[in-house]
Amino acid sequence: MRLRTDSMHIAGWRRSAALGAREIGTNDVSTDPEYADVEPAQPGDAWVLHNRDGGVTGYALTCPNEACTQGVHPWDHAYDCPVRTAPDARPCWSWTGSIEDGTLTARPSLHVLAERGGCGWHGWLRDGQMVPA
Repeated sequence: MRLRTDSMHIAGWRRSAALGAREIGTNDVSTDPEYADVEPAQPGDAWVLHNRDGGVTGYALTCPNEACTQGVHPWDHAYDCPVRTAPDARPCWSWTGSIEDGTLTARPSLHVLAERGGCGWHGWLRDGQMVPA
């Protein structure tokens, strides 16, 4: 896995546009010169998500679904899990391993609900690999 610190949104949108899943318009923020150095997200790219106090609340991961219009999804809370804002907040998933050594694992499975504007991908993150369910 590769840890990134640039814009997960721009990287995701650029990935989806490069794969033909998203059309970039003239008013699209991803074409803004301010973000010219943000490369498209690649499989295995990950971003650490923090709360306001700097605590880790989850991760953003490149979507394995090449038809996904977002390209990257944040995993910091789920619709059936209360949003937590305390400094010691824990995400709805348990995370083990690390991005740097390619062992990041999430439990339970990851699901991007289509009815919530997502792409419908469902699978597992095991030892740094996104695996379909």
